[in-house]
Amino acid sequence: MKRLLTILSQKWPEYLIEAIVIIASILGAYSLDRWNEDRKTKLEKIELVKLLIVDYEGNLLQLNQKIKLHEAVISSGFAVLDDFDQPTKANLDSLLENLLIVGMDPTFDPSTNNLLEGGRISYIQNPELIGLISNWGADIAELRELELMV
Repeated sequence: MKRLLTILSQKWPEYLIEAIVIIASILGAYSLDRWNEDRKTKLEKIELVKLLIVDYEGNLLQLNQKIKLHEAVISSGFAVLDDFDQPTKANLDSLLENLLIVGMDPTFDPSTNNLLEGGRISYIQNPELIGLISNWGADIAELRELELMV
């Protein structure tokens, strides 16, 4: 035991330096791991924003097309009503064409994302945007019901 204490008293600076190096290496590894995880999370957030932008642009384009189609259906509907109100001025080809347009079903079929299932919605910091994304499915279902009624 005396020999062990003698060795420790003589080599304590070496052991202390070795312990400090080991502790610094472990802390450095944890810091590096945390940095890497933060970097991955930032990249996932960027990809999420890109996905949201693509979904938004696609849905907006489709919605604008559906609005134009709705306007064409309404315009054709008025033309059909005018033809029925004034049958002497009606053109059969125009009437048939307008009836075909009135019969179109301009259903909005938006793209949906899987933010809620993947837990990635936690990356979004804006509470209003989180609410809109969370209610997206219900809003689309409500829109479809409204389209069916119309």
